[in-house]
Amino acid sequence: MKQPNILHPFNLDAAITEIKTTSFRSWLIRELTKAFYEARKHKIKTFNEHTYEVNWQENIIRLANTILNRSYEPSGSVSFIIYEPMVREIFAAPFVDRVVHHLLFNICGEWWDRHLIYDSYSCRIGKGTLFDGVFTAGNIDRTAAGTTVAAECGIVDRDH
Repeated sequence: MKQPNILHPFNLDAAITEIKTTSFRSWLIRELTKAFYEARKHKIKTFNEHTYEVNWQENIIRLANTILNRSYEPSGSVSFIIYEPMVREIFAAPFVDRVVHHLLFNICGEWWDRHLIYDSYSCRIGKGTLFDGVFTAGNIDRTAAGTTVAAECGIVDRDH
C-alpha cells in the first residue's frame, strides 16, 4: 500500500484515514490479543472459551472491526448459583465480552484504581472477598463496642 504524503495539504484527509485505519487498528488488534490471553487464563475449560479459541484470530479481527465501527454491544450474561464456599448468584459474561472487559481494564484499570476509595474491593488487584473479610474482621476487633460494626455487617448475636 502506498503511504500518503502527510506533509502535502491535499492529502491530509488521506493521512488521517490511514492513521485511523492502520495504526489504531493494529494497536487495537495487539491489545485485544493480549486481552484474549488474559481472559482465557482461568476459563480454558469452558465451552465459550473453546468456541472462541477455535478461530481466535478471526474473532479478534471481527471484534476489532465492531469496536472501530462503533457497533460493539455487550451480550447478555448467564446467571447461575454456586454453593461453595457459600451460596451466591453469579452473572457470567460471554467470553467475547470478557475479552473486552480485559481490554478496558488494561487501558483504564490503573487510573480507576488510583481514584477508588480504599474500601472498594471488587475486581481490584490485591483485593477481593478475602481481603474484604480480613479488613472487616480487623475493624470489628478494633472497635471497642464490636456490636456497632457487627450490626452494620449484618451479624447478630442471637444469645443476648
